[in-house]
Amino acid sequence: MMDIQRLVPAASLVALALCACADTRHADHDAAAPATETGTEDVGSTTVGSDANDGGGTVAEDDSGDHDSDGDDAPPEADCSPIAPVTVAASAPEPYACQAEHPATNTLDGNADTRSSCEGVGSALTYDFGSVRSLCSVGIAWHHGDERTNDFLLQTSEDGTTFTDVGETRTSDQTSDVQAYGIGRLARAVRIVFLGNSTPDNEWMSITQVEFSGEGDGRPEEPGSCNPRVLLFNETFESANVWAGVHQQFGTAHAFNVVTDPVYAGEHSGRFELRYGDPVTSNGIRSEVLFPLQDGRELWYGFKAYYPSDGFQDDANNDILSQWHQGSGSGSPTSTFRVMDGRFYMRIGSSASNPDNRVWYELGPHTKDTWHEFVFHFVHSGDDDGLVEVWHNGVQVLAVYGGNMNPVFSMPRWKVGIYKSTWGHSPTDTDTRIFFVDDVRMADETATYDDMANCR
Repeated sequence: MMDIQRLVPAASLVALALCACADTRHADHDAAAPATETGTEDVGSTTVGSDANDGGGTVAEDDSGDHDSDGDDAPPEADCSPIAPVTVAASAPEPYACQAEHPATNTLDGNADTRSSCEGVGSALTYDFGSVRSLCSVGIAWHHGDERTNDFLLQTSEDGTTFTDVGETRTSDQTSDVQAYGIGRLARAVRIVFLGNSTPDNEWMSITQVEFSGEGDGRPEEPGSCNPRVLLFNETFESANVWAGVHQQFGTAHAFNVVTDPVYAGEHSGRFELRYGDPVTSNGIRSEVLFPLQDGRELWYGFKAYYPSDGFQDDANNDILSQWHQGSGSGSPTSTFRVMDGRFYMRIGSSASNPDNRVWYELGPHTKDTWHEFVFHFVHSGDDDGLVEVWHNGVQVLAVYGGNMNPVFSMPRWKVGIYKSTWGHSPTDTDTRIFFVDDVRMADETATYDDMANCR
């Protein structure tokens, strides 16, 4: 299995994040924790945030006093139900840092075995809902919460910039489960600021899960407006001429078909299938489509995908699900979207001939039997002005500045489908890859995120 980079790369490929993840001098050596606290979990992704020193924005004083930890101050008249933030960002005070292998997005993955970890009193997690919401409560689960107390300050903001205090509180040291704390305010953003814990010589803010309740589902109830004129391509599989103008790399009758179940929207979707033993197609074991070369450097890409549990079992050998390829002679693509061992990844670099230049970024769990929405925003470049942003199910999970293509070759062409190079010479853990795709989109630099995802 290939080595996965576990640190943010050097300045030529720096992830835009609140945590200064490249500083690894302060590993989370927890006096009260087992030795596995600094173990090697999956590589983390980073999200767009604000200034590393204060988590972004200014703080306005609030005289609301100490905060009651029992959650009883949520407004009783509110229709409180689970809601999800749009983004989350972690920050740590200088000279400390957040751990890249324990990113902020872990607090929203529903997995109590993952965490976000930042060092230093004043470290913070900031959750943004994208618009003002009526918030009832926040639930927080702390790493080793059954062994130590944690002091923290809860803050809210209506504009995402200026924050006011809800109050300070101290957790119980009896549970690592989620504990609820009342908010009872209109707010766009919520910040959890770490004030210390009861373990001597330990200044780590380590949180495993964060949950919110409020009115609504945390996202706009109706799709946002979009401009269809910015779309260069939109395949919904509802017409008789699918993949019109797109090169099809299908070597078998089962490689691609239009089906009626499952569908994301409308009555049809596309079905990719690849099997071990399939013939070589376009110099590899693949079932893919290749889009025409575009003129601009800044482009948006997106699609919906469904991975059935009986047709896409976990494999320790990675699959490429989307790639940005620079044509004949350019070697392996420098930017790819992959799945491996039940996790989604981006691999990004500016040199295909130097594998160490292409860095792995983990995006989240590869959940089966449900639709996933992915949006990719690229400023294609082989230099420091390059940019890759990724959204998964409405949450931005990655932002990386730096080279993302080989400057020696032509601009990348987008590919979608399944490519499994290892099957060209040896078997892997699985012998079949099936997934469904719908609402495939490409847009130019005038597009916005809503044009790619939040509109129908």
